[in-house]
Amino acid sequence: MTRTPPIAPAAELPNDNPTLHGGARWLVLDLRSAPVARRPRPTLVRAVPSLAPAPAESPRAPFEAPGLARCAAPPPPPAPAAAPPAEPTATRPFARLVAALGAAVLGAGATRAAACLPGLLDGSRRSLAGLDEAIVRSLVAAGHASGEPAATTDAFVATCAAWRALLDGESEDLEACGPTPLDAWAAGLIAALSGGDPARVKRELRRRGVAAFGLVSAAA
Repeated sequence: MTRTPPIAPAAELPNDNPTLHGGARWLVLDLRSAPVARRPRPTLVRAVPSLAPAPAESPRAPFEAPGLARCAAPPPPPAPAAAPPAEPTATRPFARLVAALGAAVLGAGATRAAACLPGLLDGSRRSLAGLDEAIVRSLVAAGHASGEPAATTDAFVATCAAWRALLDGESEDLEACGPTPLDAWAAGLIAALSGGDPARVKRELRRRGVAAFGLVSAAA
């Protein structure tokens, strides 16, 4: 087994082989000069930068000038006022008028006419199909219907819409309702539908709160 000789602390002969010694090296700078000893320079080891992430910085407090109070956040805008609840349709004046007229027609025994009355008054029904011929002739004679087959006239639909807008507070145009007061106009319509006497029907409607220009209960 071959053993590696130990490295000498200093070179015995002038040489520059660092594997032969660990100390001073004898060097001959030129042919006429004596050998001189030179110590090896220390090896500089550079530090390898760490690859670990840098610690997170703690959040800095906001700058506050001495003697100045911190500005408070502006208050939130006030919430909009809630709109008042809408009045139920069944309690509106025109709906109460339709109910009063329907009760008067039912009281006269004209059940089929009472079933058609709400649609005739709100304009959703214009055809008079299904009504007795006597009732149709009475409506035509009163000027509420015309044609063949008979249907409500445009003037009748416009008058109903005008009374509806006036009673429900959507309009103040009384002239659009026509020259006939509400109780007289309604009495003529109910008399045509039920075959009753207009004067008697008018008294019945007034007992139900139908007045000349509105409802008594609505005005109270």
